[in-house]
Amino acid sequence: MRLIGARQAWHDAFHDSTPSALAVAADKATLGKRGRVANETFPSRQETNGRCAHMLASGLVQSAIATLPKPLQHFGHALYSPVGNGQDLNIAHALVWFTTEMQAMSPRRQAVAYWMAMAAFNSHRGMVWGGEGWGPGRVCMFVQDWYGYRVDASNWSRDWAVVWETLAKTIDELDAKALRPVAAVVKQHKAA
Repeated sequence: MRLIGARQAWHDAFHDSTPSALAVAADKATLGKRGRVANETFPSRQETNGRCAHMLASGLVQSAIATLPKPLQHFGHALYSPVGNGQDLNIAHALVWFTTEMQAMSPRRQAVAYWMAMAAFNSHRGMVWGGEGWGPGRVCMFVQDWYGYRVDASNWSRDWAVVWETLAKTIDELDAKALRPVAAVVKQHKAA
C-alpha cells in the first residue's frame, strides 16, 4: 500500500485487493481448469513481501483512525472506507446535524435543514472522490425524495443558501479533524 494522501490511505487501509478463494475458484471454473496446470504461476501467492508491507501500512493507518472519537471514526468510514455501512452514514449525518450551529428556525424549516445535512454530506462525499458538488436543484430534489417537502430552488439564495453554507463548513471542519491523524501517518511515512 502506497501512502499518498490521507483520504487514499483511509480507503486502502480497509481494502484488500487480493482475490478471495471463491473468486479464484470461480475463475478456474470459468476457464475449465481442474487442479493445477504445469508451469502455472500464482502471483498473489508468490509475492508475500508486498502483502506484508500492505498489512503494516494498513495497521498504522487503522491504529491512527482508532485514536479518533467514535463519531469521527464513523464519519470517516462513511466518506472513505470501502466497508462503510449504513450505521456509519447515520452516525455521520447525526454528527453533522448536532455539530452545526444553526440560527433559530421554525419546526418545518428545521426538518428541511435536517435532510439538507444529509444532502450536504453526500455532496461532500462526491466531491472528495472527484465528482461535482450538488447544486440547489439537486439538493431540492433530494429533500423532496427523502422528506416529501418541496423546496423551491428559485428562492435558494434567499431561503437556503446560508443553511447550506453552514452545513458545508461544518462538514469540511469534521473532515479535517477526521483526517488529521491519518495525515500524520502519511507525513511520517513520506519523511522516512
